[in-house]
Amino acid sequence: MTDDDEKKTELDKSEHFFQILITRYPEVIKIATKLTPDEFEKLETDYLAKKDSKKRYLYDAAQRLQQAGFFYIRTKDFLKDAKNDEFSTPAGKNFAQAIERDISLWTRSLSELFVSTFLFRSTASEKYYRYYYLTRALMSFAARANNKKIFFGIEKLKENEIPINNIKTEMQSLEQSGVRLEKCWFIRKDRGYDKHKSINDFKQKDYTELSASFRANFMRILPKLHPSQRIVMGLDYSSFAQLSEAIHNNIGSPRQRIENYTEHLDGLLTRIPLMAAHVELNILKAARIKPDELKDLEKVLIYGFDKKIYVFSKKKLSVSDYVLVNGMTLGRVIAVHNTPYGYQSITVEHIDSSGWRPQEDTFSSEKIMWLFDYSKVEKDFRNIVSAGGGHRVRISKTELNKLLDKSVNDLWHNAGAKEYMFGDMASAQKKIQELIQKRQHG
Repeated sequence: MTDDDEKKTELDKSEHFFQILITRYPEVIKIATKLTPDEFEKLETDYLAKKDSKKRYLYDAAQRLQQAGFFYIRTKDFLKDAKNDEFSTPAGKNFAQAIERDISLWTRSLSELFVSTFLFRSTASEKYYRYYYLTRALMSFAARANNKKIFFGIEKLKENEIPINNIKTEMQSLEQSGVRLEKCWFIRKDRGYDKHKSINDFKQKDYTELSASFRANFMRILPKLHPSQRIVMGLDYSSFAQLSEAIHNNIGSPRQRIENYTEHLDGLLTRIPLMAAHVELNILKAARIKPDELKDLEKVLIYGFDKKIYVFSKKKLSVSDYVLVNGMTLGRVIAVHNTPYGYQSITVEHIDSSGWRPQEDTFSSEKIMWLFDYSKVEKDFRNIVSAGGGHRVRISKTELNKLLDKSVNDLWHNAGAKEYMFGDMASAQKKIQELIQKRQHG
Protein backbone atom coordinates (compact mmCIF):
# COMPACT_ATOMS: atom_id res chain seq x y z
CA MET A 1 0.00 0.00 0.00
CA THR A 2 1.39 3.40 -1.00
CA ASP A 3 1.55 6.43 1.29
CA ASP A 4 -1.34 8.00 -0.66
CA ASP A 5 -3.43 4.83 -0.20
CA GLU A 6 -2.74 4.81 3.55
CA LYS A 7 -3.65 8.48 3.82
CA LYS A 8 -6.91 7.87 1.92
CA THR A 9 -7.74 4.93 4.22
CA GLU A 10 -7.22 7.10 7.31
CA LEU A 11 -9.37 9.86 5.82
CA ASP A 12 -12.11 7.35 5.02
CA LYS A 13 -12.03 6.09 8.62
CA SER A 14 -12.27 9.65 9.96
CA GLU A 15 -15.14 10.44 7.63
CA HIS A 16 -16.99 7.29 8.72
CA PHE A 17 -16.57 8.27 12.37
CA PHE A 18 -17.72 11.84 11.65
CA GLN A 19 -20.88 10.59 9.97
CA ILE A 20 -21.67 8.36 12.95
CA LEU A 21 -21.24 11.37 15.26
CA ILE A 22 -23.79 13.49 13.42
CA THR A 23 -26.33 10.92 12.26
CA ARG A 24 -26.36 7.79 14.42
CA TYR A 25 -25.43 9.23 17.83
CA PRO A 26 -28.18 11.90 17.87
CA GLU A 27 -30.67 9.14 17.07
CA VAL A 28 -29.34 7.10 20.01
CA ILE A 29 -29.95 10.11 22.29
CA LYS A 30 -33.50 10.51 20.99
CA ILE A 31 -34.18 6.85 21.67
CA ALA A 32 -32.71 7.18 25.17
CA THR A 33 -35.29 9.88 26.04
CA LYS A 34 -38.05 7.29 25.42
CA LEU A 35 -40.14 9.97 23.75
CA THR A 36 -41.97 9.08 20.57
CA PRO A 37 -41.98 11.64 17.72
CA ASP A 38 -45.67 12.30 18.39
CA GLU A 39 -45.03 12.91 22.08
CA PHE A 40 -42.23 15.32 21.24
CA GLU A 41 -44.44 17.27 18.83
CA LYS A 42 -47.18 17.56 21.48
CA LEU A 43 -44.64 18.95 23.96
CA GLU A 44 -43.53 21.53 21.39
CA THR A 45 -47.07 22.89 21.08
CA ASP A 46 -47.96 22.80 24.80
CA TYR A 47 -46.25 25.85 26.25
CA LEU A 48 -47.48 24.98 29.77
CA ALA A 49 -46.45 21.31 29.63
CA LYS A 50 -45.98 20.10 33.20
CA LYS A 51 -43.76 17.09 32.54
CA ASP A 52 -40.96 15.77 30.33
CA SER A 53 -39.28 19.16 29.82
CA LYS A 54 -35.86 17.57 30.25
CA LYS A 55 -36.64 14.81 27.75
CA ARG A 56 -38.01 17.41 25.37
CA TYR A 57 -34.81 19.44 25.54
CA LEU A 58 -32.58 16.42 24.95
CA TYR A 59 -34.73 15.28 22.03
CA ASP A 60 -34.76 18.84 20.67
CA ALA A 61 -30.96 19.11 20.90
CA ALA A 62 -30.54 15.76 19.15
CA GLN A 63 -32.83 16.97 16.37
CA ARG A 64 -30.65 20.04 15.87
CA LEU A 65 -27.54 17.88 15.72
CA GLN A 66 -29.09 15.71 13.03
CA GLN A 67 -30.08 18.77 11.03
CA ALA A 68 -26.48 19.95 11.15
CA GLY A 69 -25.49 16.43 10.12
CA PHE A 70 -27.70 16.51 7.05
CA PHE A 71 -26.08 19.78 6.00
CA TYR A 72 -22.60 18.38 6.66
CA ILE A 73 -23.13 15.24 4.53
CA ARG A 74 -24.67 17.17 1.65
CA THR A 75 -21.90 19.78 1.60
CA LYS A 76 -19.16 17.19 2.08
CA ASP A 77 -20.41 15.20 -0.90
CA PHE A 78 -20.48 18.35 -3.02
CA LEU A 79 -16.91 19.33 -2.08
CA LYS A 80 -15.60 15.83 -2.87
CA ASP A 81 -16.48 16.35 -6.51
CA ALA A 82 -15.70 20.07 -6.65
CA LYS A 83 -12.44 21.27 -8.19
CA ASN A 84 -10.75 24.43 -7.01
CA ASP A 85 -10.88 26.03 -10.47
CA GLU A 86 -14.68 25.96 -10.17
CA PHE A 87 -14.25 28.66 -7.52
CA SER A 88 -11.74 30.72 -9.51
CA THR A 89 -14.23 32.86 -11.43
CA PRO A 90 -16.03 35.81 -9.78
CA ALA A 91 -19.28 33.83 -9.77
CA GLY A 92 -17.50 30.76 -8.42
CA LYS A 93 -15.92 32.74 -5.58
CA ASN A 94 -19.30 34.21 -4.74
CA PHE A 95 -20.78 30.71 -4.66
CA ALA A 96 -17.96 29.53 -2.36
CA GLN A 97 -18.65 32.46 -0.03
CA ALA A 98 -22.33 31.48 0.02
CA ILE A 99 -21.32 27.98 1.15
CA GLU A 100 -19.01 29.52 3.77
CA ARG A 101 -21.94 31.51 5.17
CA ASP A 102 -24.01 28.32 5.43
CA ILE A 103 -21.17 26.61 7.31
CA SER A 104 -20.89 29.64 9.60
CA LEU A 105 -24.61 29.48 10.32
CA TRP A 106 -24.42 25.86 11.46
CA THR A 107 -21.16 26.35 13.32
CA ARG A 108 -22.64 29.25 15.29
CA SER A 109 -25.80 27.23 15.95
CA LEU A 110 -23.75 24.33 17.33
CA SER A 111 -21.65 26.76 19.38
CA GLU A 112 -24.76 28.04 21.11
CA LEU A 113 -26.01 24.49 21.60
CA PHE A 114 -22.66 23.53 23.14
CA VAL A 115 -22.86 26.41 25.63
CA SER A 116 -26.45 25.68 26.66
CA THR A 117 -25.90 21.91 27.03
CA PHE A 118 -22.73 22.58 29.04
CA LEU A 119 -24.60 24.91 31.39
CA PHE A 120 -27.45 22.45 31.81
CA ARG A 121 -24.89 20.06 33.32
CA SER A 122 -25.04 22.16 36.50
CA THR A 123 -28.82 22.71 36.48
CA ALA A 124 -29.89 19.27 35.37
CA SER A 125 -33.12 18.85 37.35
CA GLU A 126 -36.48 18.71 35.60
CA LYS A 127 -37.72 21.95 37.15
CA TYR A 128 -34.93 24.04 35.58
CA TYR A 129 -35.63 22.60 32.14
CA ARG A 130 -39.29 23.48 32.62
CA TYR A 131 -38.45 26.99 33.82
CA TYR A 132 -36.26 27.34 30.71
CA TYR A 133 -39.14 26.49 28.38
CA LEU A 134 -41.55 28.73 30.28
CA THR A 135 -39.05 31.59 29.93
CA ARG A 136 -38.89 31.01 26.18
CA ALA A 137 -42.68 30.93 25.95
CA LEU A 138 -43.00 34.12 28.00
CA MET A 139 -40.55 35.89 25.68
CA SER A 140 -42.47 34.69 22.63
CA PHE A 141 -45.91 35.84 23.81
CA ALA A 142 -44.48 39.12 25.09
CA ALA A 143 -42.86 39.78 21.69
CA ARG A 144 -46.18 39.05 19.99
CA ALA A 145 -47.98 41.47 22.34
CA ASN A 146 -45.30 44.10 21.78
CA ASN A 147 -45.71 43.85 17.99
CA LYS A 148 -49.48 44.35 18.27
CA LYS A 149 -48.91 47.41 20.42
CA ILE A 150 -46.26 49.00 18.20
CA PHE A 151 -47.68 48.27 14.75
CA PHE A 152 -51.44 48.13 15.41
CA GLY A 153 -51.86 50.22 18.56
CA ILE A 154 -53.61 47.38 20.39
CA GLU A 155 -52.77 47.11 24.11
CA LYS A 156 -53.39 44.16 26.42
CA LEU A 157 -54.77 41.82 23.77
CA LYS A 158 -56.31 38.89 25.62
CA GLU A 159 -54.90 36.27 23.28
CA ASN A 160 -51.47 37.35 24.51
CA GLU A 161 -52.20 38.58 28.05
CA ILE A 162 -53.86 35.34 29.17
CA PRO A 163 -50.90 33.11 28.13
CA ILE A 164 -48.45 35.59 29.72
CA ASN A 165 -50.29 35.47 33.05
CA ASN A 166 -50.59 31.67 32.91
CA ILE A 167 -46.88 31.30 32.23
CA LYS A 168 -45.97 33.65 35.10
CA THR A 169 -48.18 31.65 37.47
CA GLU A 170 -46.33 28.44 36.55
CA MET A 171 -42.95 30.13 36.91
CA GLN A 172 -43.89 31.44 40.36
CA SER A 173 -44.94 27.95 41.37
CA LEU A 174 -41.57 26.57 40.29
CA GLU A 175 -39.80 29.30 42.25
CA GLN A 176 -41.74 28.27 45.34
CA SER A 177 -40.61 24.67 44.76
CA GLY A 178 -36.94 25.66 44.80
CA VAL A 179 -35.95 27.18 41.44
CA ARG A 180 -33.46 29.97 42.10
CA LEU A 181 -33.22 32.75 39.56
CA GLU A 182 -29.45 33.14 40.06
CA LYS A 183 -29.00 29.56 38.83
CA CYS A 184 -31.04 30.23 35.68
CA TRP A 185 -28.10 30.86 33.35
CA PHE A 186 -30.52 31.44 30.46
CA ILE A 187 -31.86 34.66 32.06
CA ARG A 188 -29.73 37.77 31.58
CA LYS A 189 -27.84 39.14 34.58
CA ASP A 190 -26.97 42.63 33.36
CA ARG A 191 -29.03 45.86 33.66
CA GLY A 192 -29.38 45.17 37.38
CA TYR A 193 -31.34 41.98 36.65
CA ASP A 194 -28.85 40.06 38.78
CA LYS A 195 -30.66 41.48 41.85
CA HIS A 196 -34.01 40.00 40.78
CA LYS A 197 -35.14 37.00 42.82
CA SER A 198 -38.37 36.22 40.98
CA ILE A 199 -40.01 36.62 37.63
CA ASN A 200 -42.27 39.12 39.43
CA ASP A 201 -39.29 41.46 39.76
CA PHE A 202 -39.20 41.94 36.00
CA LYS A 203 -41.44 44.49 34.32
CA GLN A 204 -43.59 43.39 31.41
CA LYS A 205 -41.55 45.54 29.02
CA ASP A 206 -38.52 43.42 30.00
CA TYR A 207 -40.07 40.07 29.04
CA THR A 208 -38.96 40.21 25.41
CA GLU A 209 -35.31 40.60 26.48
CA LEU A 210 -35.05 38.02 29.24
CA SER A 211 -32.55 35.81 27.45
CA ALA A 212 -28.88 35.92 28.49
CA SER A 213 -26.56 36.61 25.56
CA PHE A 214 -24.43 33.91 24.02
CA ARG A 215 -21.32 35.95 24.77
CA ALA A 216 -22.18 36.22 28.48
CA ASN A 217 -22.76 32.49 28.79
CA PHE A 218 -19.67 31.65 26.77
CA MET A 219 -17.55 33.79 29.11
CA ARG A 220 -19.21 32.04 32.04
CA ILE A 221 -18.13 28.54 30.97
CA LEU A 222 -14.73 29.44 29.51
CA PRO A 223 -12.67 28.85 32.70
CA LYS A 224 -14.27 25.41 33.10
CA LEU A 225 -13.53 24.03 29.64
CA HIS A 226 -11.19 21.12 28.99
CA PRO A 227 -8.38 21.78 26.48
CA SER A 228 -10.09 19.71 23.78
CA GLN A 229 -13.27 21.73 24.25
CA ARG A 230 -11.39 25.02 24.01
CA ILE A 231 -9.77 24.03 20.73
CA VAL A 232 -13.06 22.95 19.15
CA MET A 233 -14.95 25.98 20.45
CA GLY A 234 -12.25 28.44 19.43
CA LEU A 235 -9.27 30.05 21.13
CA ASP A 236 -11.28 33.13 22.11
CA TYR A 237 -14.56 34.91 21.39
CA SER A 238 -13.23 36.47 18.17
CA SER A 239 -14.07 33.32 16.20
CA PHE A 240 -17.74 33.68 17.18
CA ALA A 241 -17.71 37.38 16.32
CA GLN A 242 -16.51 36.37 12.85
CA LEU A 243 -19.35 33.85 12.61
CA SER A 244 -21.80 36.60 13.49
CA GLU A 245 -20.35 38.77 10.73
CA ALA A 246 -20.87 35.94 8.25
CA ILE A 247 -24.48 35.46 9.35
CA HIS A 248 -25.43 39.14 9.45
CA ASN A 249 -25.19 41.37 6.40
CA ASN A 250 -22.07 43.23 7.54
CA ILE A 251 -21.02 44.62 4.17
CA GLY A 252 -17.61 46.21 4.38
CA SER A 253 -15.99 43.86 6.90
CA PRO A 254 -12.44 42.81 5.87
CA ARG A 255 -12.02 39.37 4.31
CA GLN A 256 -9.03 37.11 4.08
CA ARG A 257 -7.69 36.12 0.67
CA ILE A 258 -8.43 32.44 -0.06
CA GLU A 259 -6.12 30.62 -2.49
CA ASN A 260 -7.84 27.22 -2.40
CA TYR A 261 -11.54 27.42 -1.64
CA THR A 262 -12.06 23.66 -1.74
CA GLU A 263 -9.55 23.06 1.05
CA HIS A 264 -10.73 26.15 2.94
CA LEU A 265 -14.38 25.07 2.94
CA ASP A 266 -13.53 21.47 3.76
CA GLY A 267 -11.51 22.63 6.77
CA LEU A 268 -14.35 24.81 8.05
CA LEU A 269 -16.81 21.97 7.53
CA THR A 270 -14.80 19.54 9.65
CA ARG A 271 -15.56 21.60 12.75
CA ILE A 272 -19.26 20.66 12.57
CA PRO A 273 -18.98 16.95 13.55
CA LEU A 274 -16.33 17.75 16.16
CA MET A 275 -18.57 20.33 17.81
CA ALA A 276 -21.51 17.95 17.55
CA ALA A 277 -19.52 15.29 19.41
CA HIS A 278 -18.83 17.65 22.31
CA VAL A 279 -22.50 18.67 22.42
CA GLU A 280 -23.39 14.98 22.66
CA LEU A 281 -20.98 14.55 25.57
CA ASN A 282 -22.60 17.51 27.35
CA ILE A 283 -26.01 15.92 26.79
CA LEU A 284 -24.86 12.64 28.34
CA LYS A 285 -23.47 14.53 31.35
CA ALA A 286 -26.61 16.63 31.81
CA ALA A 287 -29.06 13.80 31.20
CA ARG A 288 -27.20 11.20 33.28
CA ILE A 289 -27.78 8.66 30.52
CA LYS A 290 -25.18 6.18 29.27
CA PRO A 291 -26.22 4.47 26.03
CA ASP A 292 -23.82 1.62 25.20
CA GLU A 293 -22.96 3.11 21.81
CA LEU A 294 -21.84 6.36 23.42
CA LYS A 295 -20.05 4.95 26.46
CA ASP A 296 -16.58 5.67 25.01
CA LEU A 297 -17.35 9.22 23.88
CA GLU A 298 -15.73 10.87 26.90
CA LYS A 299 -12.76 8.55 26.64
CA VAL A 300 -12.17 9.64 23.03
CA LEU A 301 -12.92 13.36 23.36
CA ILE A 302 -11.48 14.12 26.80
CA TYR A 303 -9.20 11.42 28.20
CA GLY A 304 -7.83 10.51 24.78
CA PHE A 305 -6.87 14.09 23.99
CA ASP A 306 -3.16 14.73 23.52
CA LYS A 307 -2.50 17.76 25.73
CA LYS A 308 0.97 18.19 24.25
CA ILE A 309 -0.54 19.98 21.27
CA TYR A 310 -2.48 22.36 23.49
CA VAL A 311 -0.58 25.57 24.21
CA PHE A 312 -2.48 26.46 27.37
CA SER A 313 -1.46 23.24 29.13
CA LYS A 314 2.23 24.21 29.17
CA LYS A 315 2.35 24.96 32.89
CA LYS A 316 6.13 24.58 32.84
CA LEU A 317 6.48 27.75 30.77
CA SER A 318 8.04 30.33 33.09
CA VAL A 319 10.02 33.55 33.01
CA SER A 320 13.37 33.22 31.16
CA ASP A 321 12.41 30.03 29.28
CA TYR A 322 13.32 29.95 25.60
CA VAL A 323 10.48 29.87 23.09
CA LEU A 324 9.75 30.02 19.38
CA VAL A 325 7.56 32.97 18.36
CA ASN A 326 5.12 32.57 15.46
CA GLY A 327 6.99 29.42 14.44
CA MET A 328 9.86 31.56 13.16
CA THR A 329 12.05 33.43 15.64
CA LEU A 330 13.71 32.72 18.99
CA GLY A 331 12.72 34.56 22.15
CA ARG A 332 13.29 34.49 25.90
CA VAL A 333 10.23 34.87 28.15
CA ILE A 334 10.10 38.09 30.17
CA ALA A 335 6.59 37.75 31.61
CA VAL A 336 3.64 35.37 31.64
CA HIS A 337 0.19 36.97 31.95
CA ASN A 338 -2.79 34.81 33.03
CA THR A 339 -6.44 35.82 32.54
CA PRO A 340 -9.53 34.70 34.51
CA TYR A 341 -10.63 32.76 31.42
CA GLY A 342 -7.74 30.30 31.39
CA TYR A 343 -5.72 32.03 28.67
CA GLN A 344 -2.19 33.38 28.68
CA SER A 345 -0.24 36.06 26.89
CA ILE A 346 3.54 35.90 26.79
CA THR A 347 5.96 38.84 26.69
CA VAL A 348 9.32 37.94 25.16
CA GLU A 349 12.69 39.45 24.43
CA HIS A 350 13.64 38.66 20.85
CA ILE A 351 17.08 37.04 20.80
CA ASP A 352 17.27 35.45 17.36
CA SER A 353 20.72 35.89 15.81
CA SER A 354 19.17 35.92 12.33
CA GLY A 355 18.37 39.58 12.96
CA TRP A 356 14.67 39.35 12.08
CA ARG A 357 12.36 40.76 14.77
CA PRO A 358 8.55 40.73 15.01
CA GLN A 359 7.03 44.14 15.63
CA GLU A 360 5.28 42.95 18.79
CA ASP A 361 6.75 41.87 22.12
CA THR A 362 3.62 40.33 23.69
CA PHE A 363 1.74 37.46 22.05
CA SER A 364 -1.30 35.33 22.78
CA SER A 365 0.02 31.95 23.85
CA GLU A 366 -1.02 30.04 20.71
CA LYS A 367 1.74 32.02 18.96
CA ILE A 368 4.34 30.65 21.38
CA MET A 369 6.06 27.25 21.31
CA TRP A 370 8.13 26.22 24.33
CA LEU A 371 11.65 25.10 23.43
CA PHE A 372 14.11 25.06 26.34
CA ASP A 373 13.91 25.32 30.11
CA TYR A 374 16.11 28.23 31.18
CA SER A 375 17.17 26.63 34.48
CA LYS A 376 18.37 23.50 32.68
CA VAL A 377 20.32 25.49 30.07
CA GLU A 378 21.88 27.56 32.86
CA LYS A 379 22.77 24.46 34.89
CA ASP A 380 24.42 22.77 31.88
CA PHE A 381 26.34 25.96 31.09
CA ARG A 382 27.64 26.35 34.66
CA ASN A 383 28.63 22.67 34.79
CA ILE A 384 30.68 23.06 31.62
CA VAL A 385 32.37 26.21 32.89
CA SER A 386 33.06 24.68 36.33
CA ALA A 387 34.47 21.53 34.77
CA GLY A 388 36.98 23.60 32.84
CA GLY A 389 38.01 25.94 35.67
CA GLY A 390 37.49 23.77 38.71
CA HIS A 391 35.75 26.56 40.62
CA ARG A 392 32.42 28.41 40.77
CA VAL A 393 32.20 31.23 38.22
CA ARG A 394 30.68 34.55 39.27
CA ILE A 395 28.79 36.24 36.44
CA SER A 396 26.05 38.87 36.27
CA LYS A 397 22.54 37.94 35.17
CA THR A 398 22.85 40.20 32.12
CA GLU A 399 26.10 38.61 30.99
CA LEU A 400 24.78 35.14 31.70
CA ASN A 401 21.69 35.82 29.57
CA LYS A 402 23.88 36.98 26.68
CA LEU A 403 25.97 33.82 26.84
CA LEU A 404 22.94 31.54 27.14
CA ASP A 405 21.15 33.37 24.32
CA LYS A 406 24.18 32.74 22.10
CA SER A 407 24.26 29.06 23.10
CA VAL A 408 20.56 28.62 22.33
CA ASN A 409 21.00 30.32 18.94
CA ASP A 410 23.92 27.99 18.11
CA LEU A 411 21.89 24.97 19.16
CA TRP A 412 18.86 26.13 17.16
CA HIS A 413 20.53 27.32 13.96
CA ASN A 414 23.73 25.27 13.77
CA ALA A 415 23.24 22.03 15.72
CA GLY A 416 20.08 20.68 14.08
CA ALA A 417 17.60 21.60 16.84
CA LYS A 418 15.35 23.53 14.43
CA GLU A 419 15.24 20.68 11.92
CA TYR A 420 14.61 18.15 14.69
CA MET A 421 11.74 20.23 16.13
CA PHE A 422 10.01 20.35 12.74
CA GLY A 423 10.47 16.64 12.06
CA ASP A 424 13.23 16.86 9.42
CA MET A 425 15.43 14.18 10.96
CA ALA A 426 17.71 13.78 7.93
CA SER A 427 18.63 17.47 7.90
CA ALA A 428 19.09 17.45 11.69
CA GLN A 429 21.51 14.52 11.48
CA LYS A 430 23.38 16.20 8.62
CA LYS A 431 23.87 19.42 10.61
CA ILE A 432 25.06 17.48 13.66
CA GLN A 433 27.61 15.58 11.56
CA GLU A 434 28.82 18.80 9.94
CA LEU A 435 29.23 20.41 13.36
CA ILE A 436 31.17 17.43 14.72
CA GLN A 437 33.48 17.39 11.69
CA LYS A 438 34.00 21.16 11.95
CA ARG A 439 35.01 20.90 15.59
CA GLN A 440 37.27 17.89 14.95
CA HIS A 441 39.15 19.83 12.27
CA GLY A 442 38.93 23.12 14.12
